[in-house]
Amino acid sequence: MGRFYDANRLQIFHSQVHAVNTENYLDGKDLFDVMTLQTALRILDTEVKPDQVLPDASAIFRKKLASALFYKVLQEATI
Repeated sequence: MGRFYDANRLQIFHSQVHAVNTENYLDGKDLFDVMTLQTALRILDTEVKPDQVLPDASAIFRKKLASALFYKVLQEATI
């Protein structure tokens, strides 16, 4: 794909991560309840542990990105 394309820069993690504890917490709950959402984001924050590999974005950025993407998916589900 050429020297300007690096698939790793498009990933939060170098391997797939499954937020099992977050999924288990959300099972059967109202995804649009504020307390449910806040708790789910706290659980997700404890599960997401991206590695720090240069030249990738920082681990802190990618951790926040994972939470933001989770929140975005929920927002788009309301449309």
